[in-house]
Amino acid sequence: MISAEESPEWALSAVVLLMPLTSTILRSTLFKKSNELPHVIFRVFAISFAVAATAVLLAWIIWVGVGNQYTDANMQKWSRALRCDMRRAQSQFNGAVALNLSEPNVTALNVTSTTDTCLVAYLLWGCPLITSLGSYLFAGIFYGFGLFIQKHEDNAVELAVKGGMVTLITMLGVAMSFNAYSSVLFHSLVVLMFTTAWVSTVIIVSTIGWKRFLNAARKSSTVAGAKRRLAEYESLKGLVVVMGLLFFVPYLITHMVKQLFRTCLGRIKCLSCCMLPPVPNSRGWLLTEEATELVVELRSWRWVSVLSWATLFAWLGWFFLYFPMLTNIFVAYFIQLLSPLNWGLVSFIFLALGIFMFLNPAFPGPVLYLMGGVLITPLCDKAWNGEVSTRATPVIGPFFWTVFLCFLVKLVSNVLCQKIFGECMGSDPKVRSMLAPNSMPMRTVRYVVSEPGCSLGKVLIFCAFPADWPVSVYYGVLFNMPGGDKMTTLSAVLATSPIVILIAPFVAMGTLAFYASIWGAFWNTVMSLITIFNVAVTSVASLVCLYYIAQAVRDPVKKAVVEAYEEDKDVAAIDAASAARNALVADVTTWDKMPLLVKLLLFVPKLGFIASSYMLFFAKSHMYVDLDITGDYNTVACTTASPECPTPHVKPLGWAGFALILFHLLGDHIFNRWVSNKVGAHSGADKTVPEPPTDPQAAPAAIAPVPVAQQCAA
Repeated sequence: MISAEESPEWALSAVVLLMPLTSTILRSTLFKKSNELPHVIFRVFAISFAVAATAVLLAWIIWVGVGNQYTDANMQKWSRALRCDMRRAQSQFNGAVALNLSEPNVTALNVTSTTDTCLVAYLLWGCPLITSLGSYLFAGIFYGFGLFIQKHEDNAVELAVKGGMVTLITMLGVAMSFNAYSSVLFHSLVVLMFTTAWVSTVIIVSTIGWKRFLNAARKSSTVAGAKRRLAEYESLKGLVVVMGLLFFVPYLITHMVKQLFRTCLGRIKCLSCCMLPPVPNSRGWLLTEEATELVVELRSWRWVSVLSWATLFAWLGWFFLYFPMLTNIFVAYFIQLLSPLNWGLVSFIFLALGIFMFLNPAFPGPVLYLMGGVLITPLCDKAWNGEVSTRATPVIGPFFWTVFLCFLVKLVSNVLCQKIFGECMGSDPKVRSMLAPNSMPMRTVRYVVSEPGCSLGKVLIFCAFPADWPVSVYYGVLFNMPGGDKMTTLSAVLATSPIVILIAPFVAMGTLAFYASIWGAFWNTVMSLITIFNVAVTSVASLVCLYYIAQAVRDPVKKAVVEAYEEDKDVAAIDAASAARNALVADVTTWDKMPLLVKLLLFVPKLGFIASSYMLFFAKSHMYVDLDITGDYNTVACTTASPECPTPHVKPLGWAGFALILFHLLGDHIFNRWVSNKVGAHSGADKTVPEPPTDPQAAPAAIAPVPVAQQCAA
């Protein structure tokens, strides 16, 4: 599970499923007739884990003491036993880095690893130690929860509910972490967090008792708050659809079987006593009362909006899981294309290409920084030092040159976004509506960035705001608003300057992606640690930025200034027209008003697209061939296998994923056409043509009022 190399899903499934199942069996057998309180059972579990951990640790110490120390000879022996040579030969690196950094007649720079082992061999040695530490961790968790439930029994269920929330959050972290920009160590940490949270929560709930937990959870303030937010936000409903789709069908099947058994059992009992069989569920015979209530609740949802959010989350899944693979191929192509050129010319092309890419709001900045670390740093190292350095010290100069180029790309692109999209195109209401200037968060951003000088809030917004493109454009738009004459471009540039702290680690990741195989296995660990550092710093900076924005409007004086900003009437009109149309769409797409074929047209393509995101998450390696940014672009740039291109990027299952995307887009287009026709017909039916007034004084009374939706549309 930790190595993420040899079928980790089996080990993960064993831990995630068998441990909670074992605790459930123990609770329903060994402790079923016991009068012991739950905290005593938790203490028994804690002692069991501690005993197991101690036994494994002692066995490992004895095993190491009889000649199995952590030595190169043992690593080589275990490497041969695991056939690492064969597995390395099948990997994407193939012991070579496809960069033409030497003479023109040399096509590749051959790089061999300093050790002939694989990650599994290293982890195999410490596997019992890791198992022991994990068991000690579970022992501590259950012992601590036992003490808590002994003193605060009423709050135990609330704590278990919050543990479930943490489990869901870490599950999302697992889903987002498995992309091409992460590392095996980062994957392992996230997966271990999820495993610990999941196993602990399920064992705690099963020990407390599922019935007791569910009854108390219905009255829990945490669950009540979640239900309230779920009813309020369509985005949360879409997230529930994406995450719960795998469980919903088994849930319905289970309740269908339960209803069938109840019906058959009731009929047998009633036939034996010559009575009419009762109806188990007054609202239907197919499902139980509980499942029927859930289905009735789901029918009341605004499914057009909910599924739109669900498909947006599915698109995010494709973005996090597949887009990095596609970007790697794109970057590898440019690296092979530009590597034979002079370092100065390549630096200029990199600068121009980066500025152009950064003008696109959808382009992720870290991709360019990684590309710079892989391309610019080794190229300058070769040109300045005469050869590719086998030590880290000579690479310091090329590394800082790459950081400077990336920093320059960021500053220039921000200024261009301000001038082109903000000042010049900001007069177009459609451009301004993309920024939501009338919303309270953007009003707060306006207040903070309008402050004189280079305040902490301005630095946080320009460097750590979750989306930097809207901030740069909005800053340019503010130049044409009241108070804009007090703002300067230099102030924005100075506020953006600290972003070099976030740029340098990404450049270091790209640099180590090239040099780790030359400098030794230690630098692979360094790259993994830098990855974790990047994720932590970026996440914390974004959270601090959002917290600062939220705190800014809590001051009554600042809040009064923010609320006093004049509303953008053109954008408000666009928003009102959009809201009016959305209301009409919601009216014509209610569950009872849509024909069966339209319902199928709405659900089937979108659910198929969501299924494709599941395929990508669970079977990405069976759909697409990944390429390292230091790999050879020609080995994957084809549709069918050939000697020149042995591993096409898209596998047969990958074409199925693309087909589901096209099916979704086609179905979405047809459904939107149907909705547009319905909304148009609905709007036309609302129009009232007044009769020409005979009395001029009666004219105002004779003219029928125009519906609000029609006014907004006009």
